[in-house]
Amino acid sequence: MRTILLPGYSPRNREWAEELAAEIPGAEMHPWPHWETGGTLDAAAELAAIKKRIGADTVNLLAKSVGCRIAARILRSAPEQIHKLVLCGLPSTQVEARADFSAALARLPAERVLVVQNRLDPYATFKEVQAMIQGILPGVRLVEGDRDDHHYPYPEVFRGFLEESG
Repeated sequence: MRTILLPGYSPRNREWAEELAAEIPGAEMHPWPHWETGGTLDAAAELAAIKKRIGADTVNLLAKSVGCRIAARILRSAPEQIHKLVLCGLPSTQVEARADFSAALARLPAERVLVVQNRLDPYATFKEVQAMIQGILPGVRLVEGDRDDHHYPYPEVFRGFLEESG
């Protein structure tokens, strides 16, 4: 099954996604156009482009940082096309983020969702994300990364979850 990689906002995330694409069978990165053109990410345009990329297929989504917010929007609009969802480096637990994730995560069974957050991620700590996710969808598998930054070099964790049956 294909896995669409939705990286973080910064062009530095290209390398992260390229490395994951090499390590996870069937994974393909969705590059953000602003990496090449400058400017900002156009969430509505990206949502349309990703939905076109998915077509009529059922796919997995693996998202980091701002990619998590885009993944939530995809899940809200086409839940029947998402088999598994991996979120890492959630960028916020504020009210707007909580609303996005509440509406999205209600559309998938908890056993098909994995959230990986570094213990001391500067955007949102593991404990903050854990409290938010458990309040939205109890039973979601949460993994605490042993880092104090916003980098998520955990291909074995992602691959293991994606390869599990179910």
